[in-house]
Amino acid sequence: MAEPVPRIPTGRETILVVEDEAELSKMVSEGLTQAGYQIFAVATGAAALENWHDRLAEVDLLLTDIVMPGGINGVALAEAFQKIKPGLPVLLMSGYHAESAKAGRLTGEGIHHLAKPFSITDLAATVRTALDRAHGKIIPPG
Repeated sequence: MAEPVPRIPTGRETILVVEDEAELSKMVSEGLTQAGYQIFAVATGAAALENWHDRLAEVDLLLTDIVMPGGINGVALAEAFQKIKPGLPVLLMSGYHAESAKAGRLTGEGIHHLAKPFSITDLAATVRTALDRAHGKIIPPG
């Protein structure tokens, strides 16, 4: 008997993806676009601040790598954007355990973490959970 194909959670919200690795940014953007989300992608925290500082009302979720070039890492970007738009859900990605542990200090309402590597199904599920929690929807355990 064939394994069931996992259902990818979908949505219609707008996600700002900040990822400096071009291939990963493309994979994430394409996967989430296929799941129904509107995606805008930039490669650095500085580019995100420059291009989205005045447009955060359009963004429903910030999906950012923790470790990035250019002097603004994902944690600093999340903190800056949450000051501008309190309650903005943030999904922090990292392939580095030490950086993930440091980012763990950034906790609280709306902060979520995802370890690299991940599947599109895992990413979409984590994105959906973050958005649902931000909208006050109850997420059943498990």
